[in-house]
Amino acid sequence: MTRLLPALLVVAISAVLVGAQPEQPKPPIEATQNESGEWVWTLASEGEVPVTDLLSMYASCRESLVVYDPRKIVGITSFTGPESTELTGDAIDMFVANSLGDFRLCLTRSGEGQFRIIPAAEAVTNAPVVEIVNLESTPDWQWITVVMKPENAEVNALRGALQNLTTRQGGVVNPVAGSNALLVCDRADRVKDLYALALKLDEENKAEIRKYEVPAGIEPANAIKALKELLDAPRRPGMNVPTYTQAIGEDIVIVRATPKFHEDVAAAFAAMK
Repeated sequence: MTRLLPALLVVAISAVLVGAQPEQPKPPIEATQNESGEWVWTLASEGEVPVTDLLSMYASCRESLVVYDPRKIVGITSFTGPESTELTGDAIDMFVANSLGDFRLCLTRSGEGQFRIIPAAEAVTNAPVVEIVNLESTPDWQWITVVMKPENAEVNALRGALQNLTTRQGGVVNPVAGSNALLVCDRADRVKDLYALALKLDEENKAEIRKYEVPAGIEPANAIKALKELLDAPRRPGMNVPTYTQAIGEDIVIVRATPKFHEDVAAAFAAMK
């Protein structure tokens, strides 16, 4: 009996210690599959995850290879948001892409079933080229390159407007030599915004042909000379170059210019009266 008591005491203490162990904390990201087999990432209200662990989870869920240089991925990605936020589909890819963006890295497809993590500065030499007709259907998280071909705006002027709006690391807008086209590289969500802006600016530069009656007592040739001296000098770079033509046998000047420029032409003719 005396030998049995110490043994029972040890068992009792062990049971107490086992029962007193704290509950294991939930991981910041839980990856599960729903009934349809789609991966669902459930996020805690806040968390920190080593980027390499995030990529390992991503590769497993996407059943793909993820190729990266571990020397360039040394750090932790942090997040905060509503408790139990669920990410599915492209939202998972975007979460990974945003996490990599903090390290000036980007996620790119590289062949069938493979992804590459590359420095954003190298995106323009690695990002796939996407046709404009396929731009809207391209997932927002992908880094891509597109060719924009404005019909009215001058490419160097358009480039100046777009370049300042690209992603600071990796975003590129370059004119194509010998062509009125721009090569644009950025993440797809940004490229879509840039393309929408480029269309708007291009439309503003669309030329229209209108005719103006020359006020009495003024020769059409002199009116054209006055318009050129008055309006051509302050013309904005990149605008469609206005042209002036005298209608044969009539006191009429025909002007080809942008709608905004026509407002100035009309005001000039009004001042000549």
